[in-house]
Amino acid sequence: MERKLLITGCPRAGTLFAANVWRRAGLDFGHEHCRGDGSVSWFFAVDDDSYPDLPWKNPKGRCAHVGERRSDYEFANVWHQVRDPLKCITSMSLVVSREQWAWAARHIVLPDLKGDVRRLALVHWVKWNALCAERASWTYRVEDFEQHWPRMLLKLGMRPRPIPSVRKDTHRSLRWSKPFVDREAIKKMPDLTWDELYAIDERFAELAAKAAKEYGYV
Repeated sequence: MERKLLITGCPRAGTLFAANVWRRAGLDFGHEHCRGDGSVSWFFAVDDDSYPDLPWKNPKGRCAHVGERRSDYEFANVWHQVRDPLKCITSMSLVVSREQWAWAARHIVLPDLKGDVRRLALVHWVKWNALCAERASWTYRVEDFEQHWPRMLLKLGMRPRPIPSVRKDTHRSLRWSKPFVDREAIKKMPDLTWDELYAIDERFAELAAKAAKEYGYV
């Protein structure tokens, strides 16, 4: 089954924002599941016979990728979306579950799953983005989404139109997230710094800095 577009990347990289933009632009798009025109999903960076089902459900009662896998679909376009590493790694360390990291560890080598979540998030960010970049035809920054909008429409063979207005609030996706996530506390949490990342894991901080430079963040 061919779909127009798959956007993938790390968790907490603005995937819900991207899905909402395309929905408002008229495409039938799923977030962490596939619909008629495609999907925005960090899980679909890889093919697997199962994906970590969320133990909570979104308002429409849909859990992530239940009854489907990446290889069920062909995507005419596969794009890789990245977000500022300090913001993304901080958010991952607060929100990604041990279950999801255990699943990701089936595809990339991660540190001790019972260890420092900041180190897990750092290593995950480096390795998952590298994996996504290898499998995508284009990598772009979510912060530049509006700037790239005309190019995106051209790539999808869509007529020019204004970009739909969607609030870019990375905390909105937490409204139906883990019951124990304190949204207000996360909003107030300061982003990790490069000095802190180097203190956590010098080798992977260096790799993250190199990737961040390639993506245009530093």
